[in-house]
Amino acid sequence: AHTRSGYALLMGEAADDLWATWLPGWKRSRRGLLLQPFMGHHGKPVPEETDGWKDLFGSQGLQAGIAFGQAIAKLLPPPVVPAPPERSLKQATWLMAGLAVLCDWIGSNSLWFAYEMGDLQLEDYWKKALEKASRAVAAAGIAPARVSGRTGYRAVSGQNRSPSALQSWCESVVLPDGPLLAILEDVTGSGKTEAALVLAHRIMAAGHAGGVMIALPTMATANAMHQRLKGINLFEKPPVPTLAHGRVGLTRHLNRDPETDSAAESVSWLESENRKAFLAPMGACTIDQAFLGVLTSRYQSLRLLGISQKVLIIDEVHAFDAYMGRELDRLIAFQAALGGHTILLSATLPAIIRERLWNAWRKGAGEPSSAVSDTAESYPRAMIASPDQVLVSSIQARPDLCRIITVARAERTDDVVCRIADAAARGAAVAWVRNTVDDVLEAAALLERAGLTIEIFHARYAFADRMTRERDVLDRYGPASEETKRAGRVLVATQVIEQSLDLDFDLMVSDLVPIDLLIQRAGRLWRHLARRPAHLRPVSRPELLVHAPDPAGQVAAEWFTAAFPRAGAIYPDHLVLWRTARMLFQAGQISVPEDVPGLIEAAYMAETTPGDPAALEPSHSKAREDELVDRSIANMNLLNMQDGYCLDGTPWQSEIRASTRLADEIHKVRLARWDGETLTPWAEGDDHTIAWQLSELQVRKGRMKGLPTADIKLRQKIDIASSDWSRYDADAFLLPLCEEGEGRWKGTVLDRKGAEAEVVYTAASGLRFLD
Repeated sequence: AHTRSGYALLMGEAADDLWATWLPGWKRSRRGLLLQPFMGHHGKPVPEETDGWKDLFGSQGLQAGIAFGQAIAKLLPPPVVPAPPERSLKQATWLMAGLAVLCDWIGSNSLWFAYEMGDLQLEDYWKKALEKASRAVAAAGIAPARVSGRTGYRAVSGQNRSPSALQSWCESVVLPDGPLLAILEDVTGSGKTEAALVLAHRIMAAGHAGGVMIALPTMATANAMHQRLKGINLFEKPPVPTLAHGRVGLTRHLNRDPETDSAAESVSWLESENRKAFLAPMGACTIDQAFLGVLTSRYQSLRLLGISQKVLIIDEVHAFDAYMGRELDRLIAFQAALGGHTILLSATLPAIIRERLWNAWRKGAGEPSSAVSDTAESYPRAMIASPDQVLVSSIQARPDLCRIITVARAERTDDVVCRIADAAARGAAVAWVRNTVDDVLEAAALLERAGLTIEIFHARYAFADRMTRERDVLDRYGPASEETKRAGRVLVATQVIEQSLDLDFDLMVSDLVPIDLLIQRAGRLWRHLARRPAHLRPVSRPELLVHAPDPAGQVAAEWFTAAFPRAGAIYPDHLVLWRTARMLFQAGQISVPEDVPGLIEAAYMAETTPGDPAALEPSHSKAREDELVDRSIANMNLLNMQDGYCLDGTPWQSEIRASTRLADEIHKVRLARWDGETLTPWAEGDDHTIAWQLSELQVRKGRMKGLPTADIKLRQKIDIASSDWSRYDADAFLLPLCEEGEGRWKGTVLDRKGAEAEVVYTAASGLRFLD
């Protein structure tokens, strides 16, 4: 109530004399703009009401408030500040709102600001408060960290090898004045992240930013980046990097060192919430956490405050759908408007997306839209821009990544299994990336029947098991993997391995997907050549085997869905898929890096061409229409910089409810072991609250409608087991599982039609529907 009533009080006539002292010459409208960030310190703006203060304050309260304001003005005489232009003031309100939230949170912490007993004079209280504030800022971890004076690739990365051409460019390119946008495009595995960190460090060393935040597309990639940041040297005394994503508390719980940590050990103030993590000097997050800064979500201003003080590095910027692409545009625009710096990374960036991102940044910087002055047609390439100038440079690809990847097609799954079995028999490490979880499980069964040693990785695991799978995959196929662990092994996975995970395979098999995703997957072929040179590989050349229908001859509307009935909606533009298949199978190879930009531009051409199958044109048109709809939906949820920090009729939501993605609706399902008498969380642990969270997975509502009605005894047990779940988990289903033996557990759900269906869960393969 004090936020709304305080706004009403200070906007009323009773406060006019105070305003004449504080900010002489300011109009009432400017006063309201200035007040909103501070009265809205509970995470969202307050209604612009002017009659709510009397009931709360009364006449005596009013007199006391006025007297306090006069005393503050005497203690801290305000400077004479001319009223700024309305546009500038609105722009500044976003940062003021974040600062107000930060000050409120720190100042409300009773450990740092204990209640002062006795009748203190205001001057004496202020002196004590200043001393406490200095200690509180240090304890919170938000004090600026000293940037290292040692610049360059070797100093920042800690690596002794020579930098790549892109990394050298980042070491030496002239930094223009003002907020900067850099777009770094290089082949997969070329060290773009390290190049971006070198450039970010130079911006920081020049005094233009206080830290770095790296945003990635998935939780798995954010976890991996968080670990990599621990070896990066940006500061004289490296701070502990923070991590922000929807499951960060559970990740921290699972990754704790039992010899140095305990379950009862408290985390630092910056680690206690995702939004606070953005205030740290260095961190990694999922892109969703950054998007919350530009959505009507509570406390978004704190995220914006943290991001604007840093160099924001965003990886895989080509990978976002239309809805997320609009969020990305808005995030880049806000960052430019608030004076922050942005570095965008991609291996497969279409020109149309590059232009869109460039113009989003220009809009935020207050510049008109324009085409990129493209003096470098080649790929790889790098661009750096300020509001006054832009430089685009051709970059030489790293020699060990310049190669020819053989492309072959297999139409039948039996043919795929034979090729994989042959490669594994020779000691090759193989990956088969499938389009859906059910496709993964189906392929895994085929490979197991063929006698192959396989592993599975997808998103339909209980969280504890998913983290175990993630660690195992990185250990077996990552940079430090041992040959004895990977030889002859087969990983069957969904798209979770295609972006930002540093994995290496001898043979890559993929279901047909758009060309940019195939190139990303091919980037996991022969990736660690320094550790595994070509002559030590069990296969003669890097090869991408694509499981796909034939693009030649007569093509029907069901060309893709007949081969992949579960994936038709995941990749709705089937014309892009056909173009991808036709180009790759006609050429029989991908020459990296020369072929990459041409393949991408040809596949994503907006207009249809005479060679395109007429039967697939409707899917192309509908995909374009759906993208327009999704962008429109995003526009309704996104904040506008020019509005300033205020209510505009759009309801502000909790961070949990804010939509950072438009995706299939999902059910939260928590797995429980049921022995006929007791229900216990699938994940073990003394803390049942954490154990239930670690037992959770997600299932599309199109795959599962719900759970059948249990008998009275089981229903009572379910009610007891879920009685202490938080209000955010009230919609989660508790799925009882009965043990069948050998780690196999079975339960019953309602399928999409409402009929009972059996499911099986194992820690190795996740949740399987027995259709």
